[in-house]
Amino acid sequence: MMICLSVVFAAHAQETKPRMIAVDSSTIFKDSLGNIMTREAFYAAMKSAGGKLQATPVLEGDKIKELKMKTEKETRESQQGYERMTAPLEKMKGKPAPGFKGNDLDGRSVKLDDFKGKVVVLKFWFTKCKPCLMEMPGLNEMIESKYKDRQDVVFLSLCLDNQEKTKKILRENPFLYHTLCNMKNAAKSYHVSAYPTHFVIDKKGGVVFASLLGLPELEKAIDGVLAD
Repeated sequence: MMICLSVVFAAHAQETKPRMIAVDSSTIFKDSLGNIMTREAFYAAMKSAGGKLQATPVLEGDKIKELKMKTEKETRESQQGYERMTAPLEKMKGKPAPGFKGNDLDGRSVKLDDFKGKVVVLKFWFTKCKPCLMEMPGLNEMIESKYKDRQDVVFLSLCLDNQEKTKKILRENPFLYHTLCNMKNAAKSYHVSAYPTHFVIDKKGGVVFASLLGLPELEKAIDGVLAD
Protein backbone atom coordinates (compact mmCIF):
# COMPACT_ATOMS: atom_id res chain seq x y z
CA MET A 1 0.00 0.00 0.00
CA MET A 2 1.30 3.45 -0.92
CA ILE A 3 0.97 6.14 1.71
CA CYS A 4 1.18 9.86 1.06
CA LEU A 5 2.69 11.59 4.04
CA SER A 6 0.26 14.24 5.27
CA VAL A 7 1.40 17.61 6.52
CA VAL A 8 1.80 17.45 10.31
CA PHE A 9 0.94 20.55 12.33
CA ALA A 10 2.27 20.61 15.87
CA ALA A 11 1.97 23.40 18.44
CA HIS A 12 4.44 25.58 16.57
CA ALA A 13 2.50 25.47 13.32
CA GLN A 14 1.49 29.08 13.70
CA GLU A 15 5.09 30.18 13.34
CA THR A 16 6.39 27.50 10.93
CA LYS A 17 4.40 26.51 7.86
CA PRO A 18 5.57 24.06 5.17
CA ARG A 19 6.78 25.76 2.00
CA MET A 20 4.20 25.96 -0.82
CA ILE A 21 1.33 24.83 1.47
CA ALA A 22 -0.59 27.76 2.90
CA VAL A 23 -3.31 28.57 5.39
CA ASP A 24 -5.36 31.53 4.15
CA SER A 25 -8.51 33.44 5.06
CA SER A 26 -10.71 30.67 3.61
CA THR A 27 -9.22 27.88 5.73
CA ILE A 28 -11.72 26.30 8.13
CA PHE A 29 -10.46 25.36 11.60
CA LYS A 30 -12.13 22.58 13.59
CA ASP A 31 -11.67 20.96 16.99
CA SER A 32 -11.41 17.18 17.42
CA LEU A 33 -15.24 16.89 17.47
CA GLY A 34 -15.61 18.75 14.19
CA ASN A 35 -16.80 22.02 15.69
CA ILE A 36 -15.64 25.13 13.82
CA MET A 37 -13.16 27.34 15.70
CA THR A 38 -11.53 30.68 15.03
CA ARG A 39 -7.97 30.63 13.80
CA GLU A 40 -6.80 32.26 17.04
CA ALA A 41 -8.59 29.71 19.25
CA PHE A 42 -7.24 26.83 17.17
CA TYR A 43 -3.61 27.88 17.43
CA ALA A 44 -4.00 28.77 21.11
CA ALA A 45 -5.32 25.26 21.83
CA MET A 46 -2.51 23.64 19.85
CA LYS A 47 0.10 25.73 21.64
CA SER A 48 -1.31 25.05 25.10
CA ALA A 49 -1.15 21.31 24.39
CA GLY A 50 2.65 21.58 24.41
CA GLY A 51 3.18 19.54 21.25
CA LYS A 52 0.84 16.73 22.32
CA LEU A 53 -1.67 17.43 19.57
CA GLN A 54 -1.51 17.33 15.79
CA ALA A 55 -3.97 18.41 13.11
CA THR A 56 -5.13 16.76 9.92
CA PRO A 57 -5.14 19.03 6.84
CA VAL A 58 -7.52 18.78 3.90
CA LEU A 59 -5.63 20.12 0.88
CA GLU A 60 -7.07 21.94 -2.11
CA GLY A 61 -4.43 22.84 -4.66
CA ASP A 62 -1.62 24.59 -2.80
CA LYS A 63 -3.98 25.73 -0.04
CA ILE A 64 -5.16 24.14 3.16
CA LYS A 65 -8.95 23.99 2.91
CA GLU A 66 -9.49 22.63 6.42
CA LEU A 67 -7.51 21.85 9.56
CA LYS A 68 -9.06 19.49 12.09
CA MET A 69 -7.46 18.98 15.47
CA LYS A 70 -6.70 15.39 16.43
CA THR A 71 -7.43 13.98 19.85
CA GLU A 72 -4.51 12.98 22.07
CA LYS A 73 -5.22 9.33 21.24
CA GLU A 74 -5.27 10.03 17.48
CA THR A 75 -2.06 12.05 17.77
CA ARG A 76 -0.38 9.26 19.73
CA GLU A 77 -1.47 6.63 17.19
CA SER A 78 -0.28 8.87 14.35
CA GLN A 79 3.11 9.29 16.00
CA GLN A 80 3.42 5.53 16.54
CA GLY A 81 2.60 4.94 12.88
CA TYR A 82 5.19 7.51 11.86
CA GLU A 83 7.81 5.79 14.01
CA ARG A 84 7.01 2.41 12.43
CA MET A 85 7.50 3.88 8.96
CA THR A 86 10.74 5.68 9.81
CA ALA A 87 12.42 2.90 11.82
CA PRO A 88 13.62 1.02 8.68
CA LEU A 89 14.92 4.31 7.25
CA GLU A 90 16.92 5.03 10.40
CA LYS A 91 18.60 1.63 10.12
CA MET A 92 19.85 2.49 6.63
CA LYS A 93 21.91 5.45 7.81
CA GLY A 94 25.63 4.75 7.77
CA LYS A 95 25.23 1.77 5.44
CA PRO A 96 26.02 1.45 1.71
CA ALA A 97 23.17 2.68 -0.50
CA PRO A 98 21.45 -0.18 -2.38
CA GLY A 99 22.14 -0.11 -6.09
CA PHE A 100 19.35 0.42 -8.61
CA LYS A 101 18.80 0.81 -12.32
CA GLY A 102 16.00 2.44 -14.30
CA ASN A 103 15.04 4.33 -17.43
CA ASP A 104 14.56 8.08 -17.50
CA LEU A 105 11.85 10.03 -19.34
CA ASP A 106 13.81 9.72 -22.61
CA GLY A 107 14.23 5.97 -22.22
CA ARG A 108 17.90 6.15 -21.32
CA SER A 109 19.25 3.65 -18.81
CA VAL A 110 20.49 5.17 -15.56
CA LYS A 111 22.02 3.41 -12.56
CA LEU A 112 23.29 4.57 -9.19
CA ASP A 113 26.83 3.45 -10.04
CA ASP A 114 26.90 6.11 -12.78
CA PHE A 115 27.40 8.70 -10.04
CA LYS A 116 30.28 7.28 -8.02
CA GLY A 117 32.25 10.00 -6.27
CA LYS A 118 29.27 12.39 -6.22
CA VAL A 119 26.66 13.30 -3.65
CA VAL A 120 23.36 11.75 -4.77
CA VAL A 121 20.01 13.09 -3.60
CA LEU A 122 16.99 10.81 -4.07
CA LYS A 123 13.28 11.50 -3.92
CA PHE A 124 10.81 8.58 -4.03
CA TRP A 125 7.28 9.52 -5.11
CA PHE A 126 4.28 8.62 -7.28
CA THR A 127 2.04 10.70 -9.51
CA LYS A 128 -1.13 10.70 -7.38
CA CYS A 129 0.70 11.79 -4.22
CA LYS A 130 -0.33 15.42 -3.58
CA PRO A 131 2.36 16.14 -0.98
CA CYS A 132 4.95 14.82 -3.45
CA LEU A 133 3.81 17.33 -6.05
CA MET A 134 3.33 20.23 -3.67
CA GLU A 135 6.94 20.17 -2.48
CA MET A 136 8.39 20.22 -6.01
CA PRO A 137 8.46 24.03 -6.43
CA GLY A 138 10.37 24.32 -3.16
CA LEU A 139 12.87 21.67 -4.25
CA ASN A 140 13.28 23.42 -7.60
CA GLU A 141 13.98 26.67 -5.79
CA MET A 142 16.56 24.95 -3.59
CA ILE A 143 18.41 23.60 -6.64
CA GLU A 144 18.27 26.89 -8.56
CA SER A 145 19.50 28.96 -5.64
CA LYS A 146 22.27 26.69 -4.32
CA TYR A 147 23.21 23.67 -6.41
CA LYS A 148 22.53 24.38 -10.09
CA ASP A 149 26.19 24.81 -10.95
CA ARG A 150 27.53 22.08 -8.67
CA GLN A 151 29.00 19.20 -10.65
CA ASP A 152 29.41 17.04 -7.54
CA VAL A 153 25.70 16.84 -6.62
CA VAL A 154 23.11 14.79 -8.52
CA PHE A 155 19.36 14.96 -7.92
CA LEU A 156 17.39 11.84 -8.89
CA SER A 157 13.61 11.57 -8.86
CA LEU A 158 12.49 7.93 -8.55
CA CYS A 159 8.84 7.70 -9.59
CA LEU A 160 6.88 4.51 -9.05
CA ASP A 161 4.67 5.05 -12.11
CA ASN A 162 5.27 4.34 -15.77
CA GLN A 163 6.77 6.75 -18.26
CA GLU A 164 3.45 7.91 -19.72
CA LYS A 165 1.90 8.83 -16.35
CA THR A 166 5.11 10.44 -15.13
CA LYS A 167 5.57 12.57 -18.24
CA LYS A 168 1.97 13.77 -18.05
CA ILE A 169 2.16 14.89 -14.41
CA LEU A 170 5.56 16.56 -14.89
CA ARG A 171 4.22 18.62 -17.79
CA GLU A 172 1.89 20.18 -15.22
CA ASN A 173 4.46 20.15 -12.40
CA PRO A 174 7.97 20.83 -13.77
CA PHE A 175 10.72 19.23 -11.70
CA LEU A 176 14.47 19.81 -11.92
CA TYR A 177 15.42 16.36 -10.60
CA HIS A 178 16.48 13.78 -13.22
CA THR A 179 13.46 11.47 -13.22
CA LEU A 180 13.44 7.68 -13.54
CA CYS A 181 10.21 5.69 -13.97
CA ASN A 182 8.86 2.32 -12.75
CA MET A 183 11.02 2.42 -9.63
CA LYS A 184 8.90 0.26 -7.29
CA ASN A 185 11.70 -2.28 -6.84
CA ALA A 186 14.11 0.47 -5.82
CA ALA A 187 11.55 1.74 -3.30
CA LYS A 188 11.37 -1.73 -1.77
CA SER A 189 15.14 -2.03 -1.51
CA TYR A 190 15.23 1.36 0.26
CA HIS A 191 12.40 0.31 2.65
CA VAL A 192 10.17 3.18 1.52
CA SER A 193 6.58 2.90 2.78
CA ALA A 194 5.39 6.52 2.69
CA TYR A 195 5.78 9.27 0.14
CA PRO A 196 7.63 11.44 -0.48
CA THR A 197 10.76 9.96 1.07
CA HIS A 198 14.19 11.56 0.65
CA PHE A 199 17.74 10.19 0.81
CA VAL A 200 21.19 11.72 0.64
CA ILE A 201 24.09 9.47 -0.35
CA ASP A 202 27.63 10.70 0.25
CA LYS A 203 30.54 10.54 -2.18
CA LYS A 204 31.61 7.18 -0.75
CA GLY A 205 28.20 5.64 -1.47
CA GLY A 206 26.89 5.65 2.09
CA VAL A 207 23.41 6.74 3.22
CA VAL A 208 23.68 9.82 5.45
CA PHE A 209 20.08 11.03 5.31
CA ALA A 210 16.87 9.00 5.05
CA SER A 211 13.68 10.78 5.97
CA LEU A 212 10.05 11.50 5.19
CA LEU A 213 10.90 15.16 5.78
CA GLY A 214 11.85 17.39 2.88
CA LEU A 215 12.88 21.02 3.20
CA PRO A 216 14.67 22.39 5.17
CA GLU A 217 16.09 19.20 6.69
CA LEU A 218 17.08 17.87 3.28
CA GLU A 219 19.00 21.03 2.44
CA LYS A 220 20.86 20.87 5.75
CA ALA A 221 21.84 17.26 5.05
CA ILE A 222 23.16 18.11 1.59
CA ASP A 223 25.18 21.02 2.92
CA GLY A 224 26.53 18.86 5.72
CA VAL A 225 27.85 16.25 3.30
CA LEU A 226 29.39 18.87 1.00
CA ALA A 227 31.14 20.48 3.97
CA ASP A 228 32.89 17.24 4.96
